[in-house]
Amino acid sequence: MNYLLLDKPENFDTAFIAKKSKVPLVEFYTKRTKPVLLGMLCACVKLLFKSKKNDTIICWYDFQAVMCWWLCKMFFAERKIICINLLLKQKTTIKNRITTLLYKKALLSTNFVATVTSIEYGEWLNEKLGISVKYTLLRDVFHEYYIPNDLAQSEGYVFCGGNSERNWDLMYEVAKKMPQIEFVFVMSGATYEHYKNCQLDNVHLFGEMPMVDFMGKIYRSQIVCFPLCTEAPAGLTVMISAATNEKFIIMTDTPTTRGYIDEERGMLLDNNVEVWTNAIKKYFGNQAEMQMKAKNFSVFLKKECSEEKFVSILDKLIESNENTDCK
Repeated sequence: MNYLLLDKPENFDTAFIAKKSKVPLVEFYTKRTKPVLLGMLCACVKLLFKSKKNDTIICWYDFQAVMCWWLCKMFFAERKIICINLLLKQKTTIKNRITTLLYKKALLSTNFVATVTSIEYGEWLNEKLGISVKYTLLRDVFHEYYIPNDLAQSEGYVFCGGNSERNWDLMYEVAKKMPQIEFVFVMSGATYEHYKNCQLDNVHLFGEMPMVDFMGKIYRSQIVCFPLCTEAPAGLTVMISAATNEKFIIMTDTPTTRGYIDEERGMLLDNNVEVWTNAIKKYFGNQAEMQMKAKNFSVFLKKECSEEKFVSILDKLIESNENTDCK
């Protein structure tokens, strides 16, 4: 039996997996709790005792996959774990060091297989952990509903938004150097509270908003920026949403982003204020090149990140896993 452990039933971003998979999958959901980790742990425990020897548990969240593996080890349960897209960050905190150890032990197990959003991130992860593990490439997904019925006209501003690992200090410094260009920033929670008093005449700052409004601001932008603070996957869902609507993307150069963007599909930059400033100036003055690269990236994502390709790769991984016994 193959179990697919998801976060919640109403998540449109994961509903396609069981519907399109040719491999029988039983969906299992995590209840929302506070703290979140408690709900994740409870779901792992329930699924462990619901499943049987040599069953496969596919986890949408990488940390739940690691939880499941450790629970199997604690209860001497023989299960095969598939972790969808590792998201391990490299930080110097004690919490992250413990987490890294938990991940490393699981990744070295023959009963644990993992996918990554880019080959480069897998290589970076192996180097940081001092291991040699073979990962399966499984890119984040492009969904048809990312494309609005009516494409909005560009209003000529630079957009940056999202919750995960954005380098907002860099974006504010870039905006300061370009008073002639309008910037739209969308933040939420503590991040918004931190920056709400950082007022610049050319920066329009917004707090948390409904997704339809968030995407509307992306659709009306000229350039969408993703200055990142991590080598791990971050901002990919927003990136795909923007790029499939043929928005020009500028992104921090990381092992993850190299798996999506090259010189023909956008721009990857080091986190340097002058470099980002010059890049934005260059492309605001070269609409034809910007539109060409945006179009190239949109075509790439619709082909390489389709729901069908995602499910096909996952099906093959599950089938190959079914043919091995737990050790």
